[in-house]
Amino acid sequence: MQRISFRLLAFGVIMSLLPLSLLALFGLQTARTNLDRTLSYHHSLSLARTVGDVTAILSEVERSLNVLATLETAQLSGYAVADSEVSLRGTLSRLPQVEYLAIFDENGREAVRASKGRVTMRREICPLALEAYLDHRAYIGAVHHLSDPYDPIFNITVPLPPQEDGRKSGGLSATVSMKAIIDQIYSIPANESVRIFLVDGDGLLIGHRSYDPNMDVTASLPPGWLEDGLPLGSQPVTRTYTSYTGERVIGAHAPVPNTNWLVIAEQPVSVAYAPYRRVALTYGMGVGTLIVLVLSISLYVGVRFGRDLKSVENGVRRVASGELGHQLPVRGDDELSSVVRAVNQLSTELLAKREIEAAVRKADRQVAVGLLAAGVAHEVNNPLAAVSVLVEDLLERLQQGETPSAEMVESLRLMRDQVGRCTETTRTLLDFARQNTAAEELVQVGDLLNATLALLRHQLRKQHVALQLSVAPDLPPLLVDKPGLQQVILNLAANAIDAMPDGGVLSVTGTVTDQACIITIADTGCGIASEDLDRVFDPFYTTKPLGRGTGLGLPVCKEIIQRTGGTLQIMSTPGAGTTVTITIPLQEGDA
Repeated sequence: MQRISFRLLAFGVIMSLLPLSLLALFGLQTARTNLDRTLSYHHSLSLARTVGDVTAILSEVERSLNVLATLETAQLSGYAVADSEVSLRGTLSRLPQVEYLAIFDENGREAVRASKGRVTMRREICPLALEAYLDHRAYIGAVHHLSDPYDPIFNITVPLPPQEDGRKSGGLSATVSMKAIIDQIYSIPANESVRIFLVDGDGLLIGHRSYDPNMDVTASLPPGWLEDGLPLGSQPVTRTYTSYTGERVIGAHAPVPNTNWLVIAEQPVSVAYAPYRRVALTYGMGVGTLIVLVLSISLYVGVRFGRDLKSVENGVRRVASGELGHQLPVRGDDELSSVVRAVNQLSTELLAKREIEAAVRKADRQVAVGLLAAGVAHEVNNPLAAVSVLVEDLLERLQQGETPSAEMVESLRLMRDQVGRCTETTRTLLDFARQNTAAEELVQVGDLLNATLALLRHQLRKQHVALQLSVAPDLPPLLVDKPGLQQVILNLAANAIDAMPDGGVLSVTGTVTDQACIITIADTGCGIASEDLDRVFDPFYTTKPLGRGTGLGLPVCKEIIQRTGGTLQIMSTPGAGTTVTITIPLQEGDA
């Protein structure tokens, strides 16, 4: 019962932990995969927006310069300082990222410069910018510092349209503040946890919200950036790595078109996966609650099922111990209740079977008593007749005045013996007829055989059957049903006498082995035919003439012996006799 309860509980635990754990792992893995995709998408989207913003700012500055150069070509080429300053300042007011504008001649010398604070004269442009605008193409210069090391700047130079005679007119240059570009990028609402910065082809930091020229961001650079200069492709690339700050981040990088710049966006892993941890915590608490609930239900069902099984086990043990008719309480209408009802039905049927067996035994005993009546009557009549003769003789002699003598004393002794013989015969018969209890008691087998066979003395003499009784001296007392064993011996001996109508020998022996007591009843009668030998234990089957047998003797004998744990075997040879062997195992209570 405990093993069944344990297996039921183990089954409940496994079926609750395993599916829910697998479901939790699958759900968390799916959530992690979806979050990775979402983070990659959003980082790529954010980076693409930033690259677009930087490109748009650069394009706006370049376009404004081109428009200014196209519309004001004649005026600018004449180097009218006052008019040029007005034009330059108008353009400066529309470009918040530009710190100042300057006009250069074809030799690269600065002709006019307008800043948000003042106008200066005569400054030369860098050779690369000069080469670019002389070739009529735009140029974006390297990021560098002037007076403020924390405010990096760079130049954008566009060529002026050529003069009417075809000569080159020079160029228009704008100095742009990288800090202003970064501030404009961060002014657009975005994820505050994402850190965006720019580096140049040499891996130097050129744009950062907290810009520091001494800041080393080499750890955040993509592999191969310093060797190859520009990454392959222009699409954002997302990866997880250790940032220059020393923390694990999810980073994405993408180049800025027409420059050697790289935009990098980083977000700490702890921040990026915070929603996943919250989902995992919520999911884990939910799954844990379900597991506890399922375990509680499994434990409750297992304990209740084990208790019900224990109740059934105790009920079956009580029925097996002889408490027939015991009824178990029926609760509910499930499969276990069906088993309880079946056990109750079995108990009721066993009680009815026991009552039927007791009735059959009683009927068989009454039949045996009826068959013994004539012999007992003869046994009693003979002594009584002798007593009657002796009493009449003594009365006559006393009436004649005869004095008591030794002969009269002998007559009285004979009378006493004959009366004792009658008393013993009737007592034995009464004991046999009245014993109905099946309680076990210690029985001396030799005494039981003598008392039982004494009831058959008349039949033995009547049918000229010689009795040979042999009981081993070491035969121990047996703890058996005394009336039942006596009934078995009487039935078997009576059957043996009936099988010898013309006389014969009835042999009854009692022996003992290390494990059992063996009683053998053999006759020299007519024997049993082979076709009848297999049916002798069938109820109501008999080979005796009508009115002389009921067919219950041998079945009752077999049932009584089997109840003691023993066996009853019959061997017979037609015309040579029959041998019945009773084997009763020795028990702990046998002496």
